[in-house]
Amino acid sequence: MFPGNRKWLGAGIAVLCLLAQVRGEVPPGSDSETEFVVVVTGRELLEGAYADAHTQFLARTLLPLGGRCVGSVTVTDDERAMLRALEYASQRSRIVIVTGGLGPTGDDITRQTLAKHTGIPLQESSQVIQEYRRRYGDRVFRPSLRRQAQVPSRGAYLKNRVGSAVGLVFDDGQRVVVALPGPPRELRPMVREQLIPFLARRFGIQSSVESVTLRFVGVGESSIQGVIDEHVNLPPEVRVASTFEAGRVDLTFYGPSGLPGIREKLPALRDRMLEQLGQHVYSVDGSTLEETILRLLADRKATLAVAEVATGGGLSSRLTGSPFASSVLFGSYVAATDAGIKALLASEGSENSGPALEGNEAILDLARKVAGDRRDRWILLVSQPEGGDANRVTLCAGSRAQGFGVEPVRFRPGRSGRERLVTRALDFLRRRLAQ
Repeated sequence: MFPGNRKWLGAGIAVLCLLAQVRGEVPPGSDSETEFVVVVTGRELLEGAYADAHTQFLARTLLPLGGRCVGSVTVTDDERAMLRALEYASQRSRIVIVTGGLGPTGDDITRQTLAKHTGIPLQESSQVIQEYRRRYGDRVFRPSLRRQAQVPSRGAYLKNRVGSAVGLVFDDGQRVVVALPGPPRELRPMVREQLIPFLARRFGIQSSVESVTLRFVGVGESSIQGVIDEHVNLPPEVRVASTFEAGRVDLTFYGPSGLPGIREKLPALRDRMLEQLGQHVYSVDGSTLEETILRLLADRKATLAVAEVATGGGLSSRLTGSPFASSVLFGSYVAATDAGIKALLASEGSENSGPALEGNEAILDLARKVAGDRRDRWILLVSQPEGGDANRVTLCAGSRAQGFGVEPVRFRPGRSGRERLVTRALDFLRRRLAQ
């Protein structure tokens, strides 16, 4: 990323900063705003696999609060390259925000690199370990997870309510380097809920934002934006942020808390979106899709059995980590084909004899076997008969009392395809529960 000539590096980014001043966006040397530089890490960004959305989000989010981005660098996951980028960024601004590289794998080197750059050692946080124990139980003792409890000995850490990687704040009293997790669904809530209050305390930007968030499934970002453009009268002082991951969209309306009438305007915008797209909204209180489903089942005093093919156990994994799982989730069966699911059921003494069935009749028969004789037990089945289309499954959800529904689904192979399939299956169950 960076050639040996450091003058080239500095000049290249300085041009970006100068262009912002030439356009008249900010007077050079203005003291009315707090400046920051973003360092985005990740080889996949440099290879073109993903676009840098972090700089745009940080700039748009912090600008109305008095924070101005004056430069952005994208750098690969290499210590030497990262140190060069951090050296430039620290010379340009007293606030540097780094994204990515806080995960549990060997190429997640941001934590150690920032400690080297700032000269601030890392230490294990007992508070983070305590939170890990609450959320993950015995898994806290895994080295990969425990490594993420290493925080700066001078500074602070930012809580992560969505994932395991806490944000890091290296603060030597003069300059601050903040590290944020790379996944947008973790970074963006952390910025709004943790980073902004910190910057308000430390540097005097506006202390808070008012916001409302709607969580969508089964509809894309472009469709949501079309509804906003056509049906929502968006006040100029209100900004919009959205994240998309595995078929789920989080949409947030927000604005500085000091604006007159902002607390009334934001709920009105939320209600307007619910009028237009309410069938696709699974949460307005921050709950995950998994939490929403398990809560619906708990309200019915029902349990859930999961049988999944082609998802790699993704359904069971996502549901097990959610509240209510211990009281609602009855069990799960994971196999490569429907025949494998049947074999697992047979090993538990379920009846598998009878005439051979095909199509939806075979799927419904398997669903009844997964449900057992309990009328209050809901099932979620991802079915794929042996020898069928490798990129096609059939979803089945319901109960003996409610009846079972089926829906054919095509999906793309690979990890992202499986994650989207998990979302589609959960959304199908959510819609069945809403009937």
